[in-house]
Amino acid sequence: MDADLELAMKLSLEAYENDDQWEAVPGAQKDAAKAKKSVVKKCIDLTLDSDDDDEDEPILRSNAGPLRVKAEPQDEEDQLLDEDQKPSFDDQLAAIRAEHKRKSEAQGGSAKRQALASPGGNKLGKAPVKDEKHEEIKHRINPASNVKPERIPIAYPNGAIRLTKTQGRNNNPNAIGWNGIFVRKAIEAMYCHFFFIGQDEFYRHLPLGLNERDAEIIIGRDIGYDPERPTAIERANVEDKTRLAKPSHFAVAHELAKIYRKSYGPNYKAIYPFGASSAHSKLAAIKYNDMDGKGFLRVLITESNAMTIDWVGGSNRHFIQDFPQKTKNTPTTASLPITLSIKSKYNFTKAAGSLIPSQPGAFHGNAFGSMGIGRLRELALPLLAGVSAKELKRTRLEVCTASVGKCEELWLQQMWHLAVGKTVETLPLDVDEDVKLPPITIVYPTADSAKACDQDARDAASNMGTHCNYGKRAIAIKALFHDYKDLVPGRLTHQKSYLLLPSSSSTRTDPYYVVLGSANFSSGALGGMDVMKSGGNRLKLNNFGKLPLSILFRGEDVKALLADGARSWTEVMTYKRPAAQYNTSAFGGSKPWSSGAWGH
Repeated sequence: MDADLELAMKLSLEAYENDDQWEAVPGAQKDAAKAKKSVVKKCIDLTLDSDDDDEDEPILRSNAGPLRVKAEPQDEEDQLLDEDQKPSFDDQLAAIRAEHKRKSEAQGGSAKRQALASPGGNKLGKAPVKDEKHEEIKHRINPASNVKPERIPIAYPNGAIRLTKTQGRNNNPNAIGWNGIFVRKAIEAMYCHFFFIGQDEFYRHLPLGLNERDAEIIIGRDIGYDPERPTAIERANVEDKTRLAKPSHFAVAHELAKIYRKSYGPNYKAIYPFGASSAHSKLAAIKYNDMDGKGFLRVLITESNAMTIDWVGGSNRHFIQDFPQKTKNTPTTASLPITLSIKSKYNFTKAAGSLIPSQPGAFHGNAFGSMGIGRLRELALPLLAGVSAKELKRTRLEVCTASVGKCEELWLQQMWHLAVGKTVETLPLDVDEDVKLPPITIVYPTADSAKACDQDARDAASNMGTHCNYGKRAIAIKALFHDYKDLVPGRLTHQKSYLLLPSSSSTRTDPYYVVLGSANFSSGALGGMDVMKSGGNRLKLNNFGKLPLSILFRGEDVKALLADGARSWTEVMTYKRPAAQYNTSAFGGSKPWSSGAWGH
């Protein structure tokens, strides 16, 4: 799992080639490479080996403008002065330097000579000059810069799967809210990425703001769904297109980073991936200190975007696990073949699951099993090693995702073939109409079921939709669809889950595996197959894939990942099972619901 987490971090970071806080010039190849190295270094600082964990010395902070995040009542000292009431940072810095120079000259020595002097005096026989003006302004700019983060106990040492605290689920022991993961006063550093962020709905849980203590908060998101994008487009003076060219993308990212730093303070480091149609992953790595002062890393992989409608309005799941620092006796694990090596100081040997990332590109040979459905097959193989061929044919893949792709017949056959660990060499490469469709159950709400849900639930699920193309075998493909009925009446979902279930005749009661994360049921998210000109098979993801990240658990482990007292793995589910099959009548029948605002 150590290598898995390394891979996920690499996939999330490798496209983040530019950002203004690292002084990169947008579009310049040399500076972009330098910026990329710096971004990766800063993001991976959460996990890199270090001889000591001392915080960096506080630096002089600039005025970042009025804070948008509402301060907690007890933090009255955190309220910011109006920007107009304070001189600019450049003016303050100039005043500091002028005052420092004046005092230095008045004492008969330069600042450099004073710095070389002993604590008791300098070479001129005079006590060192204390720069009181500097200290005063630094305190006024960031009075909490020396405040240490609070300590908290490790809460999820063995990993946990939790449900969102959806309305109607508040008393469920498996339900958890924002504060169960993001402890603002204890966060020392954080890297996160979400497709969509609800601004202050999320930011109020983080140490952001001019008067906050120092904490590196690196926030990645899809540049196309940033509400500040129009302002950044105007300031960057580039043409507003759905997909920005690389120089324009970096220029807009440069302006966005400045906007967020000004609004939310110097802790906020904004980064934006380039090269994907949608940066769809939803994850966080948060550095905390336990009650003994030892650092640990909290990893979150979730189906929810960072907004209230997913955390409260809909039924979704999170995976959380706290990883302690390594000790001298911590065993090492082998690395996957990746281009970026991350040497972690945290112990991932007890990780509860295995990651399934997706990255744009073509993968074959040894790399075939590193991405998407190729990675799913790689993980399924050892779990299904003892299953008979007869039983394997009768297993059922149950899928529930907020968005469903075209459901082309060949891709469905390939998806099931790899999901049950079959060999790449026997993978179907052409549609065989004499072959039955694979045993896949697609759980997705009908239009009628969605319309019967509460209005706020439909608003929360405004990004649900399907591009399903039934083709020649329309009735057979439509028969794969089953209606989503939430266990909390009136609710909908944004989840992306995959269950490989035993046959009805099997004595096994647990799934073979359970997958949660941000990969929707489509070739764009999981990959599709084609044939290399040189022969052989390869896994090919769309040139501008969705960059999702999911995590797989052994079915027999799921119950232990739920709250104490859980009686069955099924308590992780959010919908009624077995789900009712769609009405496949050729004269209308059931129709899958798509919201008015199609999203991902």
